[in-house]
Amino acid sequence: MSLDNKWHKFINENETKVVGIVVCLDFKQRFLIIRRSNIDNRGGMWTIPGGHIDKEDRSIESGAVRELDEETNLLCNTENLIFLGQPKPNKFYFLTQKWDGAVKVNKPNPKTGAIEHDSWKWATIEQIKDIHIMDPKEMYVGNQMWIWEKPKEGHRYILGCDVSRGDAE
Repeated sequence: MSLDNKWHKFINENETKVVGIVVCLDFKQRFLIIRRSNIDNRGGMWTIPGGHIDKEDRSIESGAVRELDEETNLLCNTENLIFLGQPKPNKFYFLTQKWDGAVKVNKPNPKTGAIEHDSWKWATIEQIKDIHIMDPKEMYVGNQMWIWEKPKEGHRYILGCDVSRGDAE
């Protein structure tokens, strides 16, 4: 089976799987975003690291941390994750500000051998807004996360998730 067919079979078989996404926020208040390679129709889209939770993963958190490592080469402990919310069914978002390693995105997927991402950068919310300009109240990074420009009083929003309460809007 060719790499292309193997990749498409892999993503189509798992469309309803649970997904864990890790938002990495550095000390300069920048988010790690990664660009999809031309492996599928999402090529060129910027997104947040994350992916399918496998049956071998002990928890959604451990699967999210595994995906972070697979996609970015960053190592993070599950205890360093803050649950941000579940804005869509089966999509769980976590925040971390603690990790080890240097970002490297050209790692092959361990199950398919495909290179899923071809670039990365640290970006502020303002820079992310410039990547995908949409409705001023909601901005998307790929098709995963959104940013609220005007958070409710007393709440701190990070890419659409209210971390002061631990839930998504």
